[in-house]
Formats: sequence, structure tokens, C-alpha cells
Amino acid sequence: MKEISIYIHIPFCRQKCDYCNFFSVEKSAQIEEVYFKNLSNEISSYESLLKDRLIKTIYFGGGTPSIVDGVYINNILSQLRTIGNIDSAAEITIECNPEDVVESKLENFKSVGINRISIGLQTTNTNAAELIGRRFDKKQWNKNKHIIKKHFDNISIDIMLGLPSQSMKEVKQTIKEAISAGVGHISCYDLTLKEKTPLFERYITDLSLKFEFPTQKQVVNQREAFGKVMETYGMFRYEVSNYAKPGLESRHNLNYWLCGDFLGLGAGAYSKVDDMEWENETTLPHYNSKEKSKLTKEEKRINKTMMGLRTSSGIDISLVEKNEAEILIKSGHLALKDGKIKATTKGFNVLDEIILRLV
Repeated sequence: MKEISIYIHIPFCRQKCDYCNFFSVEKSAQIEEVYFKNLSNEISSYESLLKDRLIKTIYFGGGTPSIVDGVYINNILSQLRTIGNIDSAAEITIECNPEDVVESKLENFKSVGINRISIGLQTTNTNAAELIGRRFDKKQWNKNKHIIKKHFDNISIDIMLGLPSQSMKEVKQTIKEAISAGVGHISCYDLTLKEKTPLFERYITDLSLKFEFPTQKQVVNQREAFGKVMETYGMFRYEVSNYAKPGLESRHNLNYWLCGDFLGLGAGAYSKVDDMEWENETTLPHYNSKEKSKLTKEEKRINKTMMGLRTSSGIDISLVEKNEAEILIKSGHLALKDGKIKATTKGFNVLDEIILRLV
């Protein structure tokens, strides 16, 4: 039986962060009800596909999926179990913000089979959080991290670098807080200014804010120092932005990076199954699937190169132009072993540029 991963997009948030350009809207009970009916209909439409697949991972992303009524989450999993085949050892993840932790909800998530939680911590510096439109309450976090730790063994936390006025000391403090929650996986992302977001608009109009952002070189230094701190906690880089204790890597995301099949459900979700790809419209509460297209041989090579180079295992050198790869090996950006090339720490710092040269 072929394997597949499932991503479910829950686009609702209490409040959209100032830097976010993902498809999400503020929570509305009326829109939610209609949206989840449409989501249920979409799941039913894939019954013939899912009955012949083994579902290895399920990921509830958003938005903030943990803020919706738990009944919706229960119903989705129940429907997938009815029409599909969920592996008994499947990794099932839900995203949650640190301030939205409710013990009764975590108990419910655990009872219906969710066994991994991903917390969007980002930073424990109150001022930095406020500058990017997020909330952080130290007292509330101290309470909530114990609730998380009590109910989940597999915990991931997101941390953001490149924030205004952010020092490495503050980054280390955020890491320390993450570790204290019993985390076994940390995702580390650079803040990216995206057009049409409130943070971008403030950045181009407020000169004083511009000077608060670290330079690219400072962000690179933060990232390298971040990796060294991770190793002291027994977490190792298995992908350009992800660190984990052995055995706690995100199996769902690894399936993306290894170009496995995945089905995206919900508005704005993207799918790739049997070399066919398609995405859903970003409309609410009703949405439709856009036209499918078949990946060409060259598109598959590019995908394998782009995604595989993100990982610590790398790719087969035969996927790329050998002369260009050898130049990058000599410069210390790539390492070659047993016919496979992978990015070094130096290479990970400029990975987008390396990928452009190789594809």
C-alpha cells in the first residue's frame, strides 16, 4: 500500500501577526461552521484515493488550529479513519500558540490520537514580540509550558531570528524557555519582511524601526551560534531550519523534503500525488480545487534538488550539473561523500543562492 501524508489547513487566528502573509483570517464562529462542512465534503471527495493509501502523518496547520472547537478536529480525524487507513504509529501534529493553551483541549487532542504539538513561541522577549504584533506573557507561559509537558512527549517549538533589537542573549533565553517545556524539536526561522503586511508597511515608513533590524551578517552569526547552542542540548540540524533530538524529527515535513506524496485539505492547501500537483483556492468559507497539472521530468529533478538540499542527508550528485557542484565543494559550501552532496554550515547560510546555481 502506498504511503501518503495529509495536511489540513485551519485558517483561523485570534489576531493575525504583523509579519504574517500566510492565508489566515480572524476567528468567526459563523464562517467556521460553513468552512468545516466544506472541508468534510472535500475529505469525502478523496475517498477513492485514501482507501488505497496508508496515512503516515497528519498535520493540522494554520492559522491557529488549536483555537477552533475541538469537535471539528475530532470529526476530521474520525472521517479520515472511516474512509482511509491511518497507520497505528502515525505522527499527528497540531499547531498551537503559547497563549492559547487550554488543558481540557490538550486532553481532548490527546484522546483523539494527536501525539505531537507544535508551539509558535517565536520569542520570549516581550518588546520584540510586541514589535512584530505578537503577544507574550511570561507568567502565562510558565503555567502553560507545564500543561504542554504534562500531556505531550513529542513537542516542537518555533523560534524566530532577525527580530528588531534582538540579541543573541535574548535568543539563548528563548531557547532555554523552549527546553524547559520538554521540547525535542526546534524550528528556527528568520523573520522575513513580506509586502502588504503591517510590519512591512511600518518598516518602509518608520526610519527608526529600520535601524532596529539586524544586518544580514548579524542574522548569519545568530544562526551559527543558534546551531552550536542546539548541540549542547543534544539537538542536531537535520534540515536547514530544523533541529531535533534523534528520533524526534518531523516525519511530516521530512516527507515534503523527500518529495513523498501528500494531500492538502482546506482553503489554500497544496497537494502532490503520483506526480500530479494542484492547490485549493484561498476563499472563505467556500473554496474549490484548482486545475491539476502533471510534473515534468525536469520539474521533478528541480523539486528533488531544491527540497533535498534543505536536508542534512543531501542529494545524489547526478541530479545537478557536476562542474557547478565541484566549484561549490571547493569553496566549502557543499560536501561530497559516497556520491551525495549536502550543504555545509557555510552552505546553509546561503542555501537559496546555492540552489539557484544548481537548478
